Amino acid sequence: LCIWQQNLNTSLVVQHSLLNSPIAQDWDIVALQEPHINSLKNSILSPYFHAVYPTTHFSKPDLTSHAITLVSKSFDTNSWQQIMFPSLDVMVIQLQGLFGQCTIFNIYNNCLLTDTQEALALFLEQELMNLHPSAVINWAIVTSANDHMIWLRDFNRHNPLWDEDSNTQLFTNQYLNTAQPLLDILADYGMVLALPKSLPTLQSSSSKNDTSH
Repeated sequence: LCIWQQNLNTSLVVQHSLLNSPIAQDWDIVALQEPHINSLKNSILSPYFHAVYPTTHFSKPDLTSHAITLVSKSFDTNSWQQIMFPSLDVMVIQLQGLFGQCTIFNIYNNCLLTDTQEALALFLEQELMNLHPSAVINWAIVTSANDHMIWLRDFNRHNPLWDEDSNTQLFTNQYLNTAQPLLDILADYGMVLALPKSLPTLQSSSSKNDTSH
């Protein structure tokens, strides 16, 4: 499974560049955070993908979605489905195959708010057994070999677990306290960071300092 994840900062130019680049055909899943959304609530798409918007995207015309997932048209449409999630900032799909089930969350969390991570925690608490009926829950950790969960996320949070150690300005009590609920969710569901610690995922527009989100 080949996945590309990127925060586009609502840039039409960047989104065009990404989806029209040769590498676009190499990916099975493209998870976009802060995509460009036009006045008709549509986004720039690609002929190689099915576009999946948040389930509340068109029912809340005054609000903007911050997560869109593109699924390759090479996938059999009977092998995946969208899972309803009550947020404009989270997109959930579930793949099924010989590997079992894989639920993929595309998550954008506003840097000033905690609504998304709170909604994620509540959703997992209420729906996990429906999403993965064969999963064994032992002290809130999923331990089934046939059930998989991937979070493609831009949580806008900082912590020494993933940030470069030299970015000490990001490790104030305020930042660490803000990140703690996220760490609790990660621990509750046995999530493991796929990217190595200190890998830059954002360059500050003001300081030009590389950070991880």
